[in-house]
Amino acid sequence: MRALTLLPLAALLALGCSSSPTGTGAGVPQAELRDAEGITFAAQRPAYRQGDTAAIVLRNGTDGALGYNLCHSSRELRTGESWRRVSPLRLCTMELRVLAPGAETQLKEPITSEWQPGEYRMVTVVERTRSGDRGEIFTPSFTVGR
Repeated sequence: MRALTLLPLAALLALGCSSSPTGTGAGVPQAELRDAEGITFAAQRPAYRQGDTAAIVLRNGTDGALGYNLCHSSRELRTGESWRRVSPLRLCTMELRVLAPGAETQLKEPITSEWQPGEYRMVTVVERTRSGDRGEIFTPSFTVGR
C-alpha cells in the first residue's frame, strides 16, 4: 500500500522538476523566441539583496494569446562574457497557462542565500498559441547583493 502511495508522487517529481543547469522546463534547452516584439519579461527593480523577493513580470502586449508556465523559469548568472543557467528544483505541473492580449502575470522569486552576489537575468519559455512558435525570453539583467 505504501509503495502505491509513493509511486504517483515519484511520477510528479520526475515530470515537474528541472534540476539541469542548462535546461528549462523539463530540462530541455530551448531556442530564443524568434519574434518577441510586444512581449516583456522584466524584474520590477534593477537591484535586490539576499532576503528580498524579486517580482518578475511577464506582459503580453501582442494581439494574440501566449502560453506560459512561470514555475519552469530559471535564473542565469553572468560569468565573464557568458551566462550560467541555474535551474531551481521546484515541483511544477506540466500545465500551459494562457496569458490574454494586454494581460500580465508575475513570478515571485525569493532571493535566498544560494544567490551569489552578481549580475543575473531570468529566463522562461513562452509559446504563441496561434502559430505554435515557442522559445525562451530573458529579462534585462539585474544585480543581487548581500
